[in-house]
Amino acid sequence: MTTVTLSSLAAALENYAALMPKSVVATVLAAIDATTFQLLVKDSTIVVKSDVPLTIGASVELAVDSNGQTPTYTLVAKTADPQRALPQNVPATTAAIDRPAQPPVESNAVSASKALIQSAATVLRGSAAQQGGLAPLFADVESLLAQPTPAIPPAVASAARQLLSFRVDTRGSDGVATADLKNAIAQADLPAGAPASNARLGGMTGALLLLRQELKKWIDQAEAQLPESAPETIASESLPPPSRAPNLTPPYRNAPTVGQAPLPPSITGDEPPHVLAAHLLSETEAALARQTLLKIASLPEGATENSDQPGADKTSRMVDVPLILPQGTAVAQIRIEQDQHSAKDKSSSEKQPMWKASFSVDVESIGPVHVQIALMGDRTTVKMNAERPETAGLLSSGLSELAARLRDAQLEPANLHCDTLARKRGPAAPGLFTDMST
Repeated sequence: MTTVTLSSLAAALENYAALMPKSVVATVLAAIDATTFQLLVKDSTIVVKSDVPLTIGASVELAVDSNGQTPTYTLVAKTADPQRALPQNVPATTAAIDRPAQPPVESNAVSASKALIQSAATVLRGSAAQQGGLAPLFADVESLLAQPTPAIPPAVASAARQLLSFRVDTRGSDGVATADLKNAIAQADLPAGAPASNARLGGMTGALLLLRQELKKWIDQAEAQLPESAPETIASESLPPPSRAPNLTPPYRNAPTVGQAPLPPSITGDEPPHVLAAHLLSETEAALARQTLLKIASLPEGATENSDQPGADKTSRMVDVPLILPQGTAVAQIRIEQDQHSAKDKSSSEKQPMWKASFSVDVESIGPVHVQIALMGDRTTVKMNAERPETAGLLSSGLSELAARLRDAQLEPANLHCDTLARKRGPAAPGLFTDMST
C-alpha cells in the first residue's frame, strides 16, 4: 500500500472551515521537491507531502469529514480512468491509495497546461476585481505600529510586524545587498505553508494569511462588544474603501511591470476598533488577491513536449517586492524569465539559454523607471526607460559606470541605453481581463 502524507493539510484547511464536511478540489500547481507539492484551493494555495508523484496540472479531490473528534481526509486523484482513483479514509492528515503510481499519459504537458488555465480561471475573475497593491496596507500598518500605544491587539501587531519584515531596506549607503534582494524575491514567491529554513514559513503570502486570520478574530471580538444597535453604528462609522495605487492594473502573463509609489496612511488609529479592523482586512484581502494573480501570471505557458514549439522550455516568475524608503514603503514589481532555446550565440551554432529580468519602481524624486536586463552567456543587455526626461539624463550619465561594473562581474556589456518614454495609461488590450472595480 502506498501512503500519501498530507502533513500541512490540517492547518491549511482551517482557512476553509466553512467547507467542512464537504469535498475540496485542488489543482497541482508546482513540485517544490520530489515529495512536496503546491496545490491551488479556491483562491489560496496549500502545500502537501506525497510519496506518490503528482502531475502538474492534475486535479486532486480532498474530501473532509469532521463528524468525529479526529478529522479524516480522502485524497482522490482525478484522472481520465475512474479505476485509477480509489479513495480510502484514514485518520488525521493521511490518505491511502492502494495501487502503484501510473505512468503519465501522452501529451501530458498540453493537458497539464490546459488544466492549470481552467483552474486558474475559477479564481481569476474575483481576484482581478478585488486586487490592490501592498503600498496602502504597508502605509497603514506602519503608521499604526509607530504610535506609542498601538491601537491594535498584540496578536495583530505581531502579524503586522512579521509582514513588515519582508521589506528590503534601501536606505544604506551601499544600496541594496544582492543577498537581501535574492532572499526577498524568494520569499515573495514562496507558496503559503512551504518549508523554509527560518521561522518565516510561507513567505509574504503566509504573512498576509496570518494577518487576515488575526484581523478576523479582532473583528469578531470587537463586534461582540458592540451594543444591540450595532448594525446602524457600523454603517455610520464605516471608512471609505481603501485607496489604490494609481494605474495599478491586475498582473497578467507578459504584462509590463509596474511599480507602486509610497502612499500616505489612510487611517489615524482613532477609529473604532471594528471599523479599523474591517478597513485593514479589506486592504489585506486586496493584497492577497494580487498575490494570487501574480502566481497565476507565473504559471507555465502552453508548452508541449516538442521543445521547438513556442513557449517550450520557458519559465517565468512575477513578484512584488516591498522596499523601505525614506518616504515610506514602495513596491517594485519584478519578472524573471528563462528561455532555454531563445537565441544562437554568434560563436556557436547551438542555441543558448537566455535569462531576462524586468522590474519597475516609482520613487520620488525620479518618478517611474522601468528596466529590462537580458543575459545570454556572458553578454548583457540593459535597457532603461524613465518617464521623466531629467531622470533619463541622470541614468544615461551613469551608463559608463554600469558598463565598468558589469565587466568587473565578468559580464560583457553588449548594449546599454536609456530612453525617455511615458507609458500610455488606458484600458487593457482586447482579450485581456478588465478590472471591473475601477
